[in-house]
Amino acid sequence: KDAKPVILPRYLVQDIDTPEDWEFAELMYEACRKKGLL
Repeated sequence: KDAKPVILPRYLVQDIDTPEDWEFAELMYEACRKKGLL
C-alpha cells in the first residue's frame, strides 16, 4: 500500500546468474569507483 518504486541507474544494478555475470559486475564496480560514481 505504501510501497514506492526505486529507480536505479543501469550502472548500479547487475543481475548475477553466472560466474561471467559476477566478473562483469566486478569490472563495472571498479570502473564506477574510478570515475567517482560510487
